[in-house]
Amino acid sequence: MKRNGFKGLAAAAVIVASFVGAGWYVQRGMGVEARSRSRGPDEPEVTPVRVAPIQRAVVLEDNREFSGTLAARAKFVVAAEVSGRVASVSVALGDPVVRGQAIATLDPDRFQQGVAEAKSELAIGRSEHAAAERQVEISTRALGRVEALRDRGIASAEEFEAAQAQVLSAQAQRDVAQARIARANASLRTAKLELGYTEVRALWDESQGDGWVVAERHVDPGERVAVHAPLLSLVSLDPLDAIVFVAEEDYARLHVGLAVVLVAEAFPGETFQGRVERVAPVFQAETATARVEISVDNADHRLKPGMFIHAVVTLARAENATVVPEEAIVSRDGQEGVFVLGSEGAAVTFVPVELGIRGEHDVEVRGLATAGQVVTLGHEQLESGSVVRVPPVLPGEAGAGRS
Repeated sequence: MKRNGFKGLAAAAVIVASFVGAGWYVQRGMGVEARSRSRGPDEPEVTPVRVAPIQRAVVLEDNREFSGTLAARAKFVVAAEVSGRVASVSVALGDPVVRGQAIATLDPDRFQQGVAEAKSELAIGRSEHAAAERQVEISTRALGRVEALRDRGIASAEEFEAAQAQVLSAQAQRDVAQARIARANASLRTAKLELGYTEVRALWDESQGDGWVVAERHVDPGERVAVHAPLLSLVSLDPLDAIVFVAEEDYARLHVGLAVVLVAEAFPGETFQGRVERVAPVFQAETATARVEISVDNADHRLKPGMFIHAVVTLARAENATVVPEEAIVSRDGQEGVFVLGSEGAAVTFVPVELGIRGEHDVEVRGLATAGQVVTLGHEQLESGSVVRVPPVLPGEAGAGRS
């Protein structure tokens, strides 16, 4: 009994709903027909439109957004100046490094031996030089005695010449010893220099500043390396360069020094400040874009090379500008303008305007009074003098909020 009762109620509800719907449809059709009969054959056609007020923007900006990546401005590879076995590496990946810091050591034994040998050669050279100096003194005194005897007719000319030869020979030995000392000194300097190279230091150009960190470690203790083999790669983190590529339409409006706001995907909700540092003078043939480098201050080293970023560049800025919605701009006979709703609200007038900065939703227009409303929807068939009607905007309908 209860199941049959529910079925009866449901059937009754369907019948009532059908009558209500049919009544609404008939009433709507009669309303349309009545409105159609209300307009005479000579009366103008009324076009329904949507409108929006002409407004003043305190600040209007023409922004462009480009995507790119961060890159280290400078990279420095610490290499071995001598070959040998790596004894120790004192820094790890990501560690900060200051200029002149010792970051690795090679086994110094072989080079210490080279220093010892060079010192020994130097000592021998000095000893030989001292002996040669004494020999020069002795032979010189002997020559003096022979010369005195010759003057007295006691010594022969042959004896005098032999004494002279002894002096010249002693002087030659002294010169050889002096050259050997010079060579030993050079060898010692080289040996000490090579020994110093076993303590590997980070010595980049002073003009590149600080803020360097270890980006890559190429060796571990115990490995043997050749001369000029890379040990560590360092990168400078402050400042960084944001690399973006721009198309021709934006290229001409970019210039060095232009302020840029950056957003990094690694830090949502935060912004970073930068400025255009370099603009490439050529375009890439494959993409028809030009490389632009943006300098980004990074004193806290939070940003890292390789991070993906969005760069927002303000190409133009206007204050207290007259603006209308983007969709209000139309073209008539090659002239851009807007349809302004008359003061009585019945007809519209096409007003040519000069376009200025385009914002996110609004456009700056020049040559238009700030009072009034412009057509934003339904202007496809409008001309100056067209009669329009502005239906009320229902809550939730597209365009709600514009009267």
